[in-house]
Amino acid sequence: MRTILAVLVLVVCALTACEGPPGEPGVVGLAGEPGAAGLAGPAGEPGAAGEPGAAGLAGPAGEPGPPGPAAQLTEEIRVKRLVLMDEAGKERAILAMTANGPGLGLFDEAGKLRADLNVTADGPGLGLFDVNGELRAGLGMTADGGPVLKLYDEAGELRAGLGMTADGGPVLGMWDANGKMRATLAADGAGLGLLDANGNTRVSLGILGDDVPNLMLFDAKGRLLKSLP
Repeated sequence: MRTILAVLVLVVCALTACEGPPGEPGVVGLAGEPGAAGLAGPAGEPGAAGEPGAAGLAGPAGEPGPPGPAAQLTEEIRVKRLVLMDEAGKERAILAMTANGPGLGLFDEAGKLRADLNVTADGPGLGLFDVNGELRAGLGMTADGGPVLKLYDEAGELRAGLGMTADGGPVLGMWDANGKMRATLAADGAGLGLLDANGNTRVSLGILGDDVPNLMLFDAKGRLLKSLP
């Protein structure tokens, strides 16, 4: 039977295995110029004017020239960097192949990175940034393939994380402004853990495998003070 404290250890591992914001797209070469459009055929020579008759009619006009060849359709473009510009000439989106893998960056009118999607050797990642360029939300994968959602404050400190344990159970962690985990919640074992400012578990509340509720209190050194039942 897994103890509630063991479940809380899994919570910490699941939520801290994927730190750091997704990387920004690297700078590589410019995309190639587009192919030229087909040229129009030459116009036909105008016909000679007719001799003036009784009514003074003009001669017939010349026949128009044949149309030019149709522009070639480009089915595939191979580049290492593609940049989208707005009407003011500012870069608003960059799709690039970097040293770490492909990345897509989206920028606001002030040139601040607001969203970043990339795939590296560690897996895929999506980052959302505020107007000051601080990472505020990150979606990624842990080393064992589990999804993780992380929320950051204005100072860039991790404050909440939602993820999955190696066994597939959902877990939630919450941190204080100093980067210390203060609360965890896990579905497996229905466990709730409360931690002190030093990161030590002081209260553990959950339901054991035989559906018996359990409460454990610990001192600052992690020694069990009380267990109910």
